[in-house]
Order: sequence, then structure tokens, then C-alpha cells
Amino acid sequence: MSYDVQITVNTGFEDVCVEECGNYTYNVSEMYYDAFDLKEGLRGLHDMGCESARKHLADAIEKIESDPSKYRKMNPKNGWGDYEGALNFLRRIRKDCAKHPKAKVGIY
Repeated sequence: MSYDVQITVNTGFEDVCVEECGNYTYNVSEMYYDAFDLKEGLRGLHDMGCESARKHLADAIEKIESDPSKYRKMNPKNGWGDYEGALNFLRRIRKDCAKHPKAKVGIY
């Protein structure tokens, strides 16, 4: 299983994807629960506006970058996912949110 993330806008009738941020394995969820100030971890961004999400993403990225040894210890033992991949995925989402500040994040 994985986090599948999109940036969407509402047309008045439906949400339409404007960016596919990609996906990353749930195996790094321990890192995301620790890094985000949201009790749902990364999933807490679902349906959040990109302007607000960027602040949460920036804070989580800063937290992860400031203590790499702590977060590397959370690398999944099964080898699916790692510190660098988890961090790069957050950076990608933040970048896509910056391109579409009036859109919202969808996590599926």
C-alpha cells in the first residue's frame, strides 16, 4: 500500500486533478507521524488547501532534515522505503502545492 497524492481543484461539479505528486510506501508512516504536527501524520493533509498544507509540509521537512539519524533509524526493516525517499516525497508535494496555492491536497 502507498500514499497516493494529488493536487486537485474543484470545478463546481467535481474535483479535478491538476498535479499527480506520485506515491510512496506506507512503510515510512512512522516518520510521517513523528514529523507532522497532525495526529494523522501525512494523511492529515487530505482535503487541506495547498496554502495551509505548505506550512505543515515545511515544518515536517525541517524536522526530518534537522535529525537525519533519528529518522534513518525509522527506515522500514523490510527495505520498502527509506529516509531519503520519504523526504523527497514531501518535497515534491510541497513543490506542487506551491504551483497551485488555491488548490487542495488529496491523499488516497
